Amino acid sequence: EIRGNLKTRDKVIRREIDLVPGQRYRQSLMASSRQRIFSLNYFSDVKPDLSPNSDGTIDMVFEVTEKDNIGTFQIGAAYSQIDGFVGTLALTIPNFRGAGEELKVDLQYGLNRHAIDIGFKEPWAFDSPMSLSGEIFYSWSVPFYYTSLRDTLQSKGFEIGVGRSKLPWPDNHFSIDGSYRFSYEMSTYNADTSSPVIKVLRDGILSRLSCSITRYDLDMPQFPSSGSKLTVTSQISGLGGDFSYLKGIVDYDHYFPLPFKLVLGSRIKGGLIHPVSGPIKISRYDLFKIGGVYGDADLRGYDEYSIGGYYGTRPDLGISMFASTLELRYPLLEQQLYLGVFGDIGNTWPTLAMVDLGDLYKGVGFGLRLNIPMMGLMGFDFAWGLDDPNRTAFGGKPHGFVLHFLMNRGF
Repeated sequence: EIRGNLKTRDKVIRREIDLVPGQRYRQSLMASSRQRIFSLNYFSDVKPDLSPNSDGTIDMVFEVTEKDNIGTFQIGAAYSQIDGFVGTLALTIPNFRGAGEELKVDLQYGLNRHAIDIGFKEPWAFDSPMSLSGEIFYSWSVPFYYTSLRDTLQSKGFEIGVGRSKLPWPDNHFSIDGSYRFSYEMSTYNADTSSPVIKVLRDGILSRLSCSITRYDLDMPQFPSSGSKLTVTSQISGLGGDFSYLKGIVDYDHYFPLPFKLVLGSRIKGGLIHPVSGPIKISRYDLFKIGGVYGDADLRGYDEYSIGGYYGTRPDLGISMFASTLELRYPLLEQQLYLGVFGDIGNTWPTLAMVDLGDLYKGVGFGLRLNIPMMGLMGFDFAWGLDDPNRTAFGGKPHGFVLHFLMNRGF
């Protein structure tokens, strides 16, 4: 029995339950079912229970408490360290029609950014664990940190995707997703592309296939306290169009509960870009970039995108990447207000052979996360960079203090 779901359809919950009528009861499957229902992020509480019958069988009862206003509708202004102040009109419904479908419409307009993004996702097409998604987008921006360079970025196109959750092997925590993106990419930044292994194109057609395999067993989608998430992503561009490269990324998160409600979290991320044939042909935006909180990996205490191939005269520095984070988190108010301390390390290099784990930039700090109804998750990170981003063999001075502001992200 499903109880308490006033908006969400029964089938959206039932399809996440691993136990099937007629099977022998297993406590481990009950626990994994509760975890899967929680991972939908539609419910603030899930209470499974057993009801014994006189014939020796048992009935299962899942009582859920639906979150208030899990969708968001925003009209106003927003600020980010990349785009500055932007007027916004955004509608996001993660449980559209109570069927688990996701609908989003996002309009942004500001001095440094114009964008529109319309997307829809059906996570269980034809009542099977197969997802279908589609998105159309347009964006034009002048990154706020670098307006003096008069650099503009433009991207317009579409993306379609298909996926499969609950894979039967190696276990049902695995899922696979594939997508195809077709877009026109344009940049006015005149980067030095003298490296023989890479050519950074200022504009062209991007035709790219992507595939991701994910294993997910976090106990909560937001502020998890136990479990892990592993994602392996591969991309190939060059099936028509002007860009040509292979890109692979491995991302692993793990969380451990500690006494006194403390949670220790760790994250490791690495990536490599490789040519398909001839030199790598890529846009500057698709090079690996770290620094701040908006790049391919967190490196707080440094300016956004300040390390890697995104800016500067060495685009080949964005071909390989390694980054890691260690965090300690405490709930001041469960699922509402959190305090955390963290340490980040990371760098990018020209080739895989040149990856040097002794050559990593380091940052430390503390932060707050506040979950505000109808607005989402708001965060402030106070960080200190311990190295000079322009350092040489003779060293350099520490980068110093940087305040990072971010939305809808944990630590």
